Amino acid sequence: MVTTTKTTVAPQTPSNNTYEESNPSKLYPSLVAEYEEVIQNAKTFMETLTNLHGSLETKFMVPTMGGKSLDLHRLFVEATSQGGLEEVIRDHKWRCVISVFNFPSTITNASFVLYKYYISLLHHYEQLYFFRKNIPSVQASNFVAKSLVCCTGATPSTCEKQTTTDWLAKTSKLSAGCRVTGIN
Repeated sequence: MVTTTKTTVAPQTPSNNTYEESNPSKLYPSLVAEYEEVIQNAKTFMETLTNLHGSLETKFMVPTMGGKSLDLHRLFVEATSQGGLEEVIRDHKWRCVISVFNFPSTITNASFVLYKYYISLLHHYEQLYFFRKNIPSVQASNFVAKSLVCCTGATPSTCEKQTTTDWLAKTSKLSAGCRVTGIN
């Protein structure tokens, strides 16, 4: 008899990484490296990412998924190579971004968790280093926050402007005794 277990991963990042809400008029710090440098050098990427979180006074730690540290550098490179998070979501490219990670099939919410990590850990970094903005864009953050309508694993054809609740209702197969893990 073969038994399979589905595992869900809850984001480990704090929920108070809302820089726009706490500091709406504060500028991003100056760039200390160019985009080309940070995508080519993981060490430079991690140093500049850590420094950005320090200057924004947001908590930062490298999350783990599937028992391994999440490669934030690779996540950033993949998302920005597709035009950045907003374009990835708008053009339904999220599945392409996460496919490079080859997570085990037992991590059933990998798309959603990666999305949450990107928002909390990499969105401001993307705005500064990829788009070269010097002030947080509330409009961009609002777009990203409202766009969790279908980035979590639905195929593009099934993901046209549906809500997360609609998507879950169509795709979730819950049965008695299964474990459900929520993410705030």
